[in-house]
Amino acid sequence: MYRDCLRSHIINIQCKQGQLGSVLSTQLELGSRKVICLDRFNIASTYLLRILRCYTPFEQEVTYAYKFTFDRSVAGSVSVDMTLKDNILTTYTGTGTGEEIAIYFQDLIDAGGLTVDYLTERVGNVLYVYSYDAAASFADTTTTTSSSTSVTVTQTILENDLDEILNLWNSLTESEICNLITLATNAASTGATLGKVTGSGGCNC
Repeated sequence: MYRDCLRSHIINIQCKQGQLGSVLSTQLELGSRKVICLDRFNIASTYLLRILRCYTPFEQEVTYAYKFTFDRSVAGSVSVDMTLKDNILTTYTGTGTGEEIAIYFQDLIDAGGLTVDYLTERVGNVLYVYSYDAAASFADTTTTTSSSTSVTVTQTILENDLDEILNLWNSLTESEICNLITLATNAASTGATLGKVTGSGGCNC
């Protein structure tokens, strides 16, 4: 889910809600009992819009995303290397925990100065590295090696699992937010004189 995509859905729902408000006003003037149902849909779409506005999406299309998990099984000094595209990061050498190793590489990446503008998120010993940079690609060389079996590094490409990063920022999953977009669109469309905008019935980006 990207910011422009989410914004387009919100604008579409707001437009439909405006039409719903017009229909509601007309039915109210006519003394119609339909106002009870229409008002419920109006209130529902209002609350759903509030939820959508609080959702944190990606700023733009993601061009690169990997997850690195650092697991230490036994104590002892170890060296860990990481290469991102043509960027060979300074080797970690020490006796730190998996989380400390993840923090080490996060600090290196966040410091910048690389050929690609990478962004990071971290949860314990799991480091997420992603980018919006046009110079980055999911096909870029990405390697991590450990000098000892005492530390295992697992790297996972997230090209088809970007929602794993989105779920770090939001209490609702991307699937759940897509369902809310559908509910809000349908609720705001009730009584509207115009048909649905193509592709606006749910999450399509």
